[in-house]
Amino acid sequence: MKATETLIQTKFLKLLNKYKIDEINVDKLCEAVNIKRQTFYYHYKNIYDVIYSIFYSKRLETTNPKVYDQIILDYLNFLFSDDVFYREINESNAKEVLIEFSVSFLYRSMLVYLSKYKLSTEIKKEISRFVSTSIAQQALYYYANPDLNKKEIKQRLSLFINEKYIEDVIYNYMKANI
Repeated sequence: MKATETLIQTKFLKLLNKYKIDEINVDKLCEAVNIKRQTFYYHYKNIYDVIYSIFYSKRLETTNPKVYDQIILDYLNFLFSDDVFYREINESNAKEVLIEFSVSFLYRSMLVYLSKYKLSTEIKKEISRFVSTSIAQQALYYYANPDLNKKEIKQRLSLFINEKYIEDVIYNYMKANI
């Protein structure tokens, strides 16, 4: 089973050398892999599921989730590690998959980051959800501009979303809920 999934992922990535993501459909992928549609659907729900599995196979983890700048740097390193692939996804109908994956990583990282504050689990989850969504949306907006490099994106992100911003969100949240 794992071998078939790896083959499907590999062929999908090879097809990207010839086609745009939005031009690759299940039939084209099945033909390239030389499998039947039912075999494809046994392993994946759709093309977007293949893309999601490729993301997860790359294992995005932060090297130090207790340091905000490191979370952002690890996320940007991930995007720039396969720049052509992620830019293609960011400009396609599969963008939502990239957003979902990004928010998931950032959410998990922010939960750990927020552990240094004395917050209930529910408050950490709510703030993590808000901040991770904000970071992902803004980072991918900047990432869509091919003229911006990793350092410039990080710098622009820090204008809006930084440790001071997160502390203000926590303060305002606590103030509103007291």
